[in-house]
Amino acid sequence: MLLVVPGYKPFLDIPGGIADADESPLAACWREVREEIGLDLPITRLLLVDWIPAHGVWPDGIMFIFDGGQLDEDQAAALMPTTRS
Repeated sequence: MLLVVPGYKPFLDIPGGIADADESPLAACWREVREEIGLDLPITRLLLVDWIPAHGVWPDGIMFIFDGGQLDEDQAAALMPTTRS
């Protein structure tokens, strides 16, 4: 399982975000993973759907978790941790 600390949240989370207008959950997952970790992964089957309650500035929502496969050695090595300033 891949976890990230997004620049806009002070805690671990899975890569992801909010779907754009007229964007399917699967397309949003693919786009968000590419934006957040820079990899084009073969996002496949839906694993989980869950409701998340409101938290801070974020309203409640529905979370879709998809299978992103397993990173190969080159993909894993390409992930570069960043530091906050």
